[in-house]
Amino acid sequence: MIGFFPTLYPDELLYSGMSRYHAQNGYGTYRSSAEDFFQNPQVRPDIEFMNAYTENALSVLTSAMPLEELILRHTMFLFYGAFLPLERRKKAFSSLLRMEGGHRNYLSLPLSKQGRSRFLRYCPLCAETDRETYGETYWHRSGQLAGISVCPIHGCFLIDSDISVSGKAAPAFAPAELSIPYSSHICYSDSAVEKELAAYVFQLFTEKTDILNEVEMGTFLHTRLEGTKYLSPRGEQRNIGLLHWDFTEYYRELPDNRFTELWQLQKVFAGDRFHFTEVAMLAMFLQIAPKEAAQRTLPKKTQVQVFEEQIRRLHSEQGLNYPEIARRLGASVNVVKPVGEGRYGKQKALSVESRPQKGGPHVKEWETIDIETLPLVQQAIERLWNGTDTGGRPGRVTVFGVEKALGLPSKRLQKLPRCMAEIQAHYESFPEYWAREVSVAACRLEQQGQALNWKHIREMTNLNRRNFQLCLAFLEQYAKPELAAAIREIL
Repeated sequence: MIGFFPTLYPDELLYSGMSRYHAQNGYGTYRSSAEDFFQNPQVRPDIEFMNAYTENALSVLTSAMPLEELILRHTMFLFYGAFLPLERRKKAFSSLLRMEGGHRNYLSLPLSKQGRSRFLRYCPLCAETDRETYGETYWHRSGQLAGISVCPIHGCFLIDSDISVSGKAAPAFAPAELSIPYSSHICYSDSAVEKELAAYVFQLFTEKTDILNEVEMGTFLHTRLEGTKYLSPRGEQRNIGLLHWDFTEYYRELPDNRFTELWQLQKVFAGDRFHFTEVAMLAMFLQIAPKEAAQRTLPKKTQVQVFEEQIRRLHSEQGLNYPEIARRLGASVNVVKPVGEGRYGKQKALSVESRPQKGGPHVKEWETIDIETLPLVQQAIERLWNGTDTGGRPGRVTVFGVEKALGLPSKRLQKLPRCMAEIQAHYESFPEYWAREVSVAACRLEQQGQALNWKHIREMTNLNRRNFQLCLAFLEQYAKPELAAAIREIL
């Protein structure tokens, strides 16, 4: 039976407090403490969240704060659940409150990387400060933020302890004071954006958050594009290609960044991707204060409403014609005129394909979309061709590949003749594409001073011998004669 439980420190994991209890009571075995805390003493402690506690343990743990606050302030719930859809978020939180153990089925938890286990991490400078302030150190939540490698306070790299977070590890209470050495090698990050992101993520994580907030993060982020070059004047169409380009350039020097694909950004806006660090990266890029992101609200009027009100005001009050209004607002007259005449909403209720074939408004609308999308298609083709998003490995330019890069619906580009013509201009047969891929790989090997041999080419291109032989006839299209001759000699 628990007689005294230590007061939890700021940002301390609940597991850390229980580990300190275990050490302070001089228990020799895990079972001794487990019987004080858990309904099932054989269970492994959930390091990042909670277990099913006995009535006495729950009463002691919640004597200083309600269970809801304990979850929000001393577990990793917000990191893995803050940006989930509301109903899924409520189910995860409710499962923790009822101690059912099903919270992991709802949360957005990280997958293990190549089978490697995760370990509790610590900042050596935080541990030093803890010992000076409290006489002991403890396990901080700030050290366990997935995707963050540096301390958000000191900017030095976090260090793995020997305490595995994996559910396969033997059950144990491991107090930080006994697990973290008094002296550790301190290494600081050289990346300013890495340190800034760590601080931003932690501030967002620790901001007061309403878990019943109905505003989806993707919707909120979309509204914060209003007034920027990343959103069309009317506010409905995202210039996702340009956003992706600027976003990846902004985080170009961020080490080990895996949030680089256009489709990943698209999924965040669509509400299909909820990783805390990725959402924070977008919010920081858009210069959204952590408090605003945590307590997100929607504007009273959307950009669509403001845009339409401007059109009607300029037309009715100032007597401007639609071409002049379009020029002032930087929009297409094919969008401005239907809005001013009250036809835009009615047309939008019908699909483009279902509209009458006479009169031409649908043709003009697709033409406008074609013109506006063409620069994005050109950017996507360039990135595919140069392998910008795949570490320099070139990609084959196809309709599917461009649609995926831009986050467009399937077959959308088939309705856009200018865009289709641009893609067709870069068409390659598979042997031609393989020849270009092999040529790029060979150039890179030369630049790196490595041997031009079959093993290196195969590792860089993943081609089998048959496909390699098929591409030899097209080498001169992409490689200088001397290099093409050298490539032919490697088999």
